[in-house]
Amino acid sequence: MTQKDVQRLSKTDVDILTRLSPGTLVDLQIDTPTAPQRLKTYYVGTDIPNGFIFQVPNTHKWANIRDQLVAGNNVVVRFVIEGAVGQVIAFKVPILKCFSKPISILITGFPDTIQTLGLRSEQRAQPGIPVMVKMEEKETPDTKGLILDVSKTGCKLAIPVDEAKSVLEINKNITLGCTLDGEDISIACMVKNVSQDKGYHFYGIQFAIEQPAVERVIERHILA
Repeated sequence: MTQKDVQRLSKTDVDILTRLSPGTLVDLQIDTPTAPQRLKTYYVGTDIPNGFIFQVPNTHKWANIRDQLVAGNNVVVRFVIEGAVGQVIAFKVPILKCFSKPISILITGFPDTIQTLGLRSEQRAQPGIPVMVKMEEKETPDTKGLILDVSKTGCKLAIPVDEAKSVLEINKNITLGCTLDGEDISIACMVKNVSQDKGYHFYGIQFAIEQPAVERVIERHILA
């Protein structure tokens, strides 16, 4: 990774990466022959623009994927920046080296792009996840919408005023649908509040509990 590669990142992106403090709990996703594995570990440090260093815990789960921690394989790194806004940050980097002695650490390359997802309403203007909004009444046509500020419990839903057939009613049950890898995904929801601004209807949406589809959608759209 050269300085020219780092320049592909915006100043904001670089600032975000420098806010990752040593000791931060991160989520690493590693591909294996059977399925991707996601494991928790701690960030150790970075050498901009060369790479990142992470701990490799001495646990059974990590022992099972050590064969995949080799140069050339990729890992997806996710972490959360707390504060007034709150963001999930994700980026994909190549593995450079994994050491077991004198300490067990993983060294990766430096990303040339990162993805962010706002967790709170202040980020609602950012592009999100396109969905079809389906009403309980089968005779009502589906409407195109955009998920914003998604979390495990709910989201902000934006529907262009010129796209909306009608304003969704508060406490109305709806279904949000999208497609992942050719598979249709549906999320059962309830409308909790509504507002209008700059050509959009904005809805506060509450997800029904215990829906695996919610986490799948979040992960897929954060470099999963």
